[in-house]
Amino acid sequence: MFSRWRITCNDKYIVTIISVIVTLSVIACGAAAPPTPTSAPAPEPTAAPPAAEATLPPATEATSVPEATVAPTPVPTPTTAPAAPQAGKDTLTIALPNEPGNGSVYMMTTTESAWIGNNIAEPVTIIAKSTMEDATLSGFTGWEQISTSVWRLSLRDGVKFHNGEPWTAEAAKFTFDFYGNSATDAPNYAFLGDTTTKVIDPKTIEVTCAVACPIFPRFSGFLNFLAPEWYQNASDTEKATSNVGFGPLKHVEYRIGEVWQAERYEDYVPVPDLAEGAMPTIREVTWVFRSETGVRLAMLQTGEADLALRLDLDDADNMPASKIGAEGSVMTLRFDTIWNPLLAKKEMRQALMHAIDCPTMAQSFYKGFAECLGVPAPLGVLGVTEENIKPLHEYNPDKAKELLAQAGYNGEEVRVRMREGRFPKDVEMGEAIVSYWKEVGVNAQLLVMESSKWLDLHQTGPGAFPPEDWSRLSQLPPPAPGLTSPDVLFAAPGNDTLDFGRNLAFYMDCRSSRAKVCDPVNLQPKVEAALGAFGPERERLLAEAMEINRQEIYMAPLFDTVFLWGFQENLEFEPAVGGRRIVINTIRWK
Repeated sequence: MFSRWRITCNDKYIVTIISVIVTLSVIACGAAAPPTPTSAPAPEPTAAPPAAEATLPPATEATSVPEATVAPTPVPTPTTAPAAPQAGKDTLTIALPNEPGNGSVYMMTTTESAWIGNNIAEPVTIIAKSTMEDATLSGFTGWEQISTSVWRLSLRDGVKFHNGEPWTAEAAKFTFDFYGNSATDAPNYAFLGDTTTKVIDPKTIEVTCAVACPIFPRFSGFLNFLAPEWYQNASDTEKATSNVGFGPLKHVEYRIGEVWQAERYEDYVPVPDLAEGAMPTIREVTWVFRSETGVRLAMLQTGEADLALRLDLDDADNMPASKIGAEGSVMTLRFDTIWNPLLAKKEMRQALMHAIDCPTMAQSFYKGFAECLGVPAPLGVLGVTEENIKPLHEYNPDKAKELLAQAGYNGEEVRVRMREGRFPKDVEMGEAIVSYWKEVGVNAQLLVMESSKWLDLHQTGPGAFPPEDWSRLSQLPPPAPGLTSPDVLFAAPGNDTLDFGRNLAFYMDCRSSRAKVCDPVNLQPKVEAALGAFGPERERLLAEAMEINRQEIYMAPLFDTVFLWGFQENLEFEPAVGGRRIVINTIRWK
C-alpha cells in the first residue's frame, strides 16, 4: 500500500501564476500585506507605449447568431453617488460578465463553478494559498493512494447537506458515480474519466479510475457534491436552477437572466487552519449578470456592486480599488480537424496563424501585460518549458498566402464561433482575427453565439464514439449536442490545476467530447501516457504532447489573458490560486 500523499509544487511550477497577481491601485485605507512569494517575483510591468504604436486592421463586424432564448437583462443606469461604507456590512453583490449555461453544478463549466458553484456545493479539494498544496475542504479529512488508479477518501464528521440530508459514504458515492459516467454528459467528466466507487464503511469510500489517475487529489477539486435524495426527486427545472450542497453558502434563488442569490449556511463545518475552509463572515451573496464591461464598472462606481470581474484595463483608475492578475488562461483558437475538411489540412491552419499579428493584438488589448505564447498555457503550468513557450508562427502575410495556395484554398467560408462578454473586448479580438484573415484572402466570418448554443459545439467531439471508430471519424456525422462542425472556436481554456493534463484531457484526448482533434496514431498514445504518469515523467510527457500540438496547431494559442478585478476599497479580497475562483470563505469587510 502506498503511503499517505500530497501533491506539492516546486517553485518553477507556481511562480508565474502566483507572482502575476499585483496590486494596480493603492487602496487609501491600506492594503493587506501580500503573501510571501515562493520564488523571485515577476518583474514590475512597464508602462504601455501609446496605443498608436500598435494598430489593428479595420474591424470586421461580427454576425450575431439569433439563437438566444433568455431575455436580455435590463442595463442599470447609475443615478446616485455611492453611499458611505456601512459599519458591520455582511452582504456582498458580485457583478459577473455572464451567467451559467446550466444552473446545476453537475453541469457547470469550470469557470462557472469557480465563480458560483464551488461556494454552494464544495468539491473535495482546493489548492491552499498558504502552502500551495492540495487541501481537503469541509466534506473530507484526507485521502490515501492505494495504487496508481485507486484512491481512498475519508469523510468529515458532522457535515450535512443544506436540506438536512446526511453526508455519508453512500452520498459521496452518488456524486462520484455521476461524474464517472460519460453518459451523464457532465462537463467535468474528463478530469477523471470513467470511475467506479465503492463504500468501505459509513465514512470511507474507494474510487477506482479506469485508467491511471496519479494526480487524483488535484482533479477532484473540480467535482461538486449534491444531496442525492434531493437530486433524484427534483424536476429538470429544479436541477437547472438550484443546488443542495454542503458548502459555505446555501442556495436561495436563481432567476435566469437576472440574479442568483445565496445565504450563509449556518451549519457549515469549517476546516481548521485553512483560510479557504473558514466559516464565512459574509451573510448574503448576490450574483448579477452584466455582459457589458462598462455596466459592471458603473455598478462599482455607484456601490451597486461590491466586486466585479474581468474589467477593462483602461478603467483601472476609475474604480474604488482593483487588482490585476492572470487567470492562467490563454486566448486560443481551437480548430475542428475532424469534421471540417478545410481545417483538417495543416497548411490551412499554418496559414491562418501566420496571418495574425499576435504582438499587435496583445499590445492593443492588454497594454503590454500579456505576451504571445507557443502553447495554450503560461509558464508555471506543468508541461510548459522555456522552449515550447516561444511562439512558432510569426506574423507573415506573404507566407500565409503561400500556405493557402498549398492547402488548395478556394474561397470556402471559415467561421469563427465565440460567446460575447466572457472577456473585456472579446468581440473586438474576434473581429481583429477575422480582419487579419480577410487581408490574406480568407473568406472569414465571426459568429457571436448565445452561450448555450456555443457550449453545444464546445461539447461536440470524438468522445461520443468508441475507439474502433476513431480512425474514421471524418466519415461519420458530427454527434450531439452540436450536430455540425464546430469550425473554429475562440475562447480561453483555463489552467486552474497548474498542470496541462487538464487541457490535454479536455481538448486533445479522443475520449473527450470537448476535443476537436483525434489522432489515434501519433497523439493519443502520448496523451494517455502523460495522463497516467507522475512526477518528472509526467512533466516530460506533457511537454512532448504540447510540442505535438505546437507543431500541428490543434489548439492555436495567441496570448495569455490578463484581468482586472474591481472592488470596494473596504473589502478584503484576493483571487484564489489559479486566478479564477471566488472563495467566499476568504472575503470579508474591513
